[in-house]
Amino acid sequence: MGDDRRLNMLLKVFLKWCMTDDDTEEENRMVYERMLMTLAQCEFSIAKSQHVLAMNDAEMKNYEQLYSEIEVGITNAQKKIVENKLELQKAKSIRKNKQEY
Repeated sequence: MGDDRRLNMLLKVFLKWCMTDDDTEEENRMVYERMLMTLAQCEFSIAKSQHVLAMNDAEMKNYEQLYSEIEVGITNAQKKIVENKLELQKAKSIRKNKQEY
């Protein structure tokens, strides 16, 4: 059952419970216990949602950190590629010069 529906049902039962004078004490106690159980379910649902939110925030921070690390790795790899290309060009020119002499 959704949280909205659960809260609406709790409100309806509470209003009915407040307005009814005909019920026996046993019936009143049962309705009261049911309302407490529904309220406990709502509180549990709220706590669960808060834990999920905290977990999602932690995961988001983790992914942002991984993204930053990957970005740095890509930048370093691009620099290394440029350096290796320059080194290759130098090696080619040295080889060409050796072949000419």
